[in-house]
Amino acid sequence: MIHVIIVNNPFDRRQRKDYYESCSGKTVKEYHSEEGEKVYAINGVPCDADYIPADGEELVVMPKIEGKALGWILSIGITVLSAGVGAGLIGSSMMSMWARMGLSLAIGMVGNALVNKLTPTPKADLSNTEQSNTYGWGAPTTLTGQGYPLPIVYGTVKTSGIMLARHVVSEGEKQYLNILYCVAEGPIDEISNIELNGNPISNYADVQVDIRLGANTQKIIPNFNDSYADTGLAYELNDDSNWHTHKLDGNTAQGLELTFSFPAGLYYSNDSGGTSETWVELEAQYRKVGDSDWKNIEVGRIKKNTNKSFYLVYSVRDLTPARYEVRARCTKKDGTSIRYANKVQWQGVTQVIYDDFEYPGKALIGIKALATDQLSGNDPSMTCLVTRKNVNVWNPATKHYEERPADNPAWATYDILHHCLKIDDTEGGFEYEADGVRKENIDYYAFKAWAAACANAGMAFNYLYDSAMSVWDAKDYPCRVGRGAILLMGTKFSCVYDYAGTPVQLFTVANMKKDSFKEEFQARDQRANAVEISFMNKDKNYERDVLTVYGDDYDTAERNVQPVQIELMGCTSLKQAYAFGRYKLRSNKYEIRTVSFDAFVDAIACTIGDVILVQTDNTTWGTGGRIVSVNGKELTLDQPIDIDYSSIFVRDQDTDKIFETAIISIDGSKVTVADATGFSADAVYAAGKTGKIAKMFKVLAIEKGMDDATRTITGIEYYPELYSPDTSKVPEITAYDNIVNGPTDLTITCTVKTGYGAGTDCSVHCAWINPKTANTVYLETREDGANVWVRRGRFENSENSYTFGADGTKKYTVRVYSENELGKRSGYSTARVDLSAWLHPAETPKNIKAYTRYRTLPNGSHRYDILVSWESKDLIGRVWYKTNHVQGEAIVIEDGLSADELGFAGAWVYAGQGKGQLIIPQALPGDTYRIAITTADGRGVFNLPDDAPKIDKLVALKSTIPNTPDNFKMVIGSVAHLSWNPVTNADVQFYELRTNSNAGGDSDALLARTDGLSFDVTLSKRRGTLYLFACNTEGKYSAPATISYNKPAPLAPPKPDLISAIGGFSVVTNPIPADCAGMAVYIDPAGKNITRVTTTNSVYSYSCPENVYEVSVAYYDMFGEGARSPSNMVTVKLVIDESMLKDGAISLKKVDESIKKALEAGKVSRESVNQIVSNLNKKDGYKTYSALTQLNNAIELRVKDNEIINRINLTPKGTTIDGSYLHITGKTTIDNNVIVNGMIAANAVTSDKIAAGAVTANKISVNSLEAVSANVGNLTGGTISGTTLIGSTIRNASNTFSVDPDGNIVGATLKAGTIDGNSVRINGYNVRAVSILKGTGKGDFTIPLPEGYEEKDCVWTAFLMSNARSTYSFSMNGRRVHAKEISGDYPDPLCGYMVIGIK
Repeated sequence: MIHVIIVNNPFDRRQRKDYYESCSGKTVKEYHSEEGEKVYAINGVPCDADYIPADGEELVVMPKIEGKALGWILSIGITVLSAGVGAGLIGSSMMSMWARMGLSLAIGMVGNALVNKLTPTPKADLSNTEQSNTYGWGAPTTLTGQGYPLPIVYGTVKTSGIMLARHVVSEGEKQYLNILYCVAEGPIDEISNIELNGNPISNYADVQVDIRLGANTQKIIPNFNDSYADTGLAYELNDDSNWHTHKLDGNTAQGLELTFSFPAGLYYSNDSGGTSETWVELEAQYRKVGDSDWKNIEVGRIKKNTNKSFYLVYSVRDLTPARYEVRARCTKKDGTSIRYANKVQWQGVTQVIYDDFEYPGKALIGIKALATDQLSGNDPSMTCLVTRKNVNVWNPATKHYEERPADNPAWATYDILHHCLKIDDTEGGFEYEADGVRKENIDYYAFKAWAAACANAGMAFNYLYDSAMSVWDAKDYPCRVGRGAILLMGTKFSCVYDYAGTPVQLFTVANMKKDSFKEEFQARDQRANAVEISFMNKDKNYERDVLTVYGDDYDTAERNVQPVQIELMGCTSLKQAYAFGRYKLRSNKYEIRTVSFDAFVDAIACTIGDVILVQTDNTTWGTGGRIVSVNGKELTLDQPIDIDYSSIFVRDQDTDKIFETAIISIDGSKVTVADATGFSADAVYAAGKTGKIAKMFKVLAIEKGMDDATRTITGIEYYPELYSPDTSKVPEITAYDNIVNGPTDLTITCTVKTGYGAGTDCSVHCAWINPKTANTVYLETREDGANVWVRRGRFENSENSYTFGADGTKKYTVRVYSENELGKRSGYSTARVDLSAWLHPAETPKNIKAYTRYRTLPNGSHRYDILVSWESKDLIGRVWYKTNHVQGEAIVIEDGLSADELGFAGAWVYAGQGKGQLIIPQALPGDTYRIAITTADGRGVFNLPDDAPKIDKLVALKSTIPNTPDNFKMVIGSVAHLSWNPVTNADVQFYELRTNSNAGGDSDALLARTDGLSFDVTLSKRRGTLYLFACNTEGKYSAPATISYNKPAPLAPPKPDLISAIGGFSVVTNPIPADCAGMAVYIDPAGKNITRVTTTNSVYSYSCPENVYEVSVAYYDMFGEGARSPSNMVTVKLVIDESMLKDGAISLKKVDESIKKALEAGKVSRESVNQIVSNLNKKDGYKTYSALTQLNNAIELRVKDNEIINRINLTPKGTTIDGSYLHITGKTTIDNNVIVNGMIAANAVTSDKIAAGAVTANKISVNSLEAVSANVGNLTGGTISGTTLIGSTIRNASNTFSVDPDGNIVGATLKAGTIDGNSVRINGYNVRAVSILKGTGKGDFTIPLPEGYEEKDCVWTAFLMSNARSTYSFSMNGRRVHAKEISGDYPDPLCGYMVIGIK
């Protein structure tokens, strides 16, 4: 069969025929009889009319439409979608999608409904139905049973899963519950945060968890390799030998398990009050249903002594699949009196099927839990987080599948349509399988652009599909979150999205059908100014939450409409939900106008969702038509235009690109423009005053017009402000009982009735913002020095101001607060009133200036800001403004005001407070802003904007070439800080910093492009010039501001001070200069590698072993390091202060003196002494006396308890001194050559330790002398070679020759040899090597260079050696000589040359 779809009208998709016809080998053109030229597509791919379709293919037949840019609509057909979002989840077929398309593109609605341009509400929101176990108001619940769809996850979601299997296993005295859950279609990336009964699973002992992520090659989960079917029983087995029989359901059992329980344990209470062993005997049998013979299950006698309940399981395996019956009985018990605890129950029977099923493609959680006091009784409630990070997307450019973020709404929608899984094979490879829309029928690039917009806006889609629905319904969830919609463009699925855009098409009276323009305004008073967003809040453990978002005018509106409820399933972020609500409310605020008009075929250059420019004579949006001719920059239009027009839009005939340029002059229909690029005859134009040429609209629908040549385009007003980032604070969701919202922003305005000074009669006007909830508000005041608050008034929610009289000689505190119906009070909003400050009126701001600043936002939209400044710079002012234009319902008519100034009669708008300057954001081009700056008097009370100085500023497009930025400055520190003043004569898109004058180039010379007024940059060269350009929105650059710099290398610091300490030293030098970033410290240990460390402080501590260290320092800046300081030396060694040894010394003399004093004082009797001697003769007897114990500790420990200096052990055979430090203060003699080289540490022997003449030649015998430190005196005789000498001066005995430490040689005569080096200086002048080369050449030749010299090192000349009988021509080009005879007898002129090379 061939599926034939005949579309009669591509612009009305309902006009079609849909039928099946037998496959008969005909060509596609023979499957229909409609008149007119047709185009054809097979399975969504265009084909020729002679193509013969095969069985099962789908043929779409459509009329051919002439006109350009119609590729997307030439072959509109119906692609039948049979794909699901998961096995059994999404239906296998779709209802007519065309009707759905119409519903998804509804225009705005009034009342409580929000404007819903492109993002439809999901048709069937099953989140609130009983079908979903994830998105109800209660906690997620695990599904049990069969027939549930396999969940599909995008991003991260909390779920309870579907229970696939459950059985109980008894192991000895313990019983385990095994449950297998399926949580999603696999493969996924992570299962985390598993909880049982609301508690982390890690809180439970004896719980085993196994996870499988849903690969098709995943392994079996332990404890679930077989299938179990448990049947609970409750037979009590007494010793009456009666059989209890149970017939099982099903006929596939391959094994049986019988569970017996002993609820009271099994024991005998003996005569001694304890327990003894007892027993019972059980029998169990089974047989196939219908057989006569029973077969035994081995049980036998059970013997135990325990008072704890336990379970026993007996099984039989490897049975023939069949239906079985089982029976059990107790044949005998050890006793029956109450002293025997031997109650036994037949608890249940389990059928087993040995299937080894891995559940491929399903993400699983297997739990094995021991029955304890924590987990017992009912099955535990399980929840977890499942995460799928990526989806598979076909990239037509690379011809490969690529991974894209699954939580991006655009890519999630793509996957819902295409549904491609990566399937692993058993050999380590993989392949992709897709069961949805064919990849060739999806517009990858449209989805890629939508995904980028979602990512930039921070939109994420985290959702679990656990309810059955169609694909077309399923895609509405990510479309709603991502503000997009799916469109069928031809046979391809494409998308549009509601984000900021730039105009792609210009419509004027020239390309509209006459009298077809219609304009409609929708009432705003019935539009909602608050929304309630329902979403799953991840910050509250993915519980369903409701966030109320209020419009900007909620507090000032005369009446507040009941909030609109929005289900935003797929959103889990409070911030994202808030941004969505604010976006919806801004849509309601701005999008009040819709237009429709008929246009001719070139209307299809735009599509649904595009931004277009519209000009019509029915409004004040400029003048439109077509260009008659173009001569350079002079245009001839089809009609005269107003002489005060300043700009013109023109649509390029070939590319449809829209150009805007400034008008230089106007002479009727002759117009001279600044730039005519892209202009041509017959091109559509719109001209007018800047900002009032044409209005932007977003296309909502393109439908067939009244005839085949026209299309009806419907659009809604487009405001870039709608897509600006929302900077308001994200509110917290707080329960009503926890907080009472109070009034805010209490402001005070004072009026003096009779003049300045004490005793005047004043009035104090108080105003505040009421809470959004309907609480009662109270205002109270208190005079300074009083303790009582006086209640001035009680106000309902509709009242927000109060005025009271006051004494000008006093000071007051005013506060307002609210109470709810329970009497709970809010916080206070307070303000101070000091009427004496009226003696010091507010300072008047002077020299008020305002200019517009153009900037591009990260999302690509544009914005005009007004920068207001005044003097002095430290004067705090509040900025207010009103515009000359205002919405119709807010117009106030006043005598003497022109139509263009009616807005000035309206209310002032508060822009904010600043010191010397303030920015008014999001200014509307074309409007004139009247700006007032109010200041405060000495009390802090600001005057009113009507009484304040004012300035008018027109916000207009400025396309002139920018002026050169002035006040270009550089401050060099750790980086170079560059700053400049703003350029105000043009719309500056960015400022460009470079190291050359090539503006706009993308070379290495480009340092930065920024819309700010300063930039920090790291430079690499110490000398250079920087160039600063301003670039306007048309890419035109200003002349550069330049700044040259020459940063010398940091000077060498002075020699550092070195302070030695135990185990290290400190380096101290002068403070680091302000233009340097830090200091480098060079540490040279004798005989080891040099260490370089950096620090930002002028003091540095270094830890190191004992040694001699040479240290120098250098400052460094961002360019590099400067000169190094002279070095200093420091010696690090272990030194213990002598006083520590002296104060802690203990001698026998001190002990004797102490005992003698005690005896003389009669404190120690003879008996006591005898007793002490007797005690001391005992082992460890000294420990009996605390003083001797302390003495022992002092000898043993010396300085610290854990750092022994030395221990002296005295025995008849010798003495041992054990310790890390030994200080000998008396005369010492060491005999018999007992000190050898291994006993002397490096650097231990210095000159002050050796007496004069003590070391003679016969005392020293060495093969090599590795290092000599300190002053060794005079060395006489011998040869020193192969080493480095570090010292002050080397000289001869007569002092006629010397070499100082800086390398200066005095008194030397060089008689032979070579001097190698970069330079030789004599008397302050560099000596340079000079080579002179002379020679001759004939005719044309090249002058040679001296050996070893390059051309840059040389100068040369050549000359003609003339002959009287000949005439020659002579010239030089570099080193090339050209000599030629003009007349004479010597045809080869001889030339001489000389070359001087200097190095």
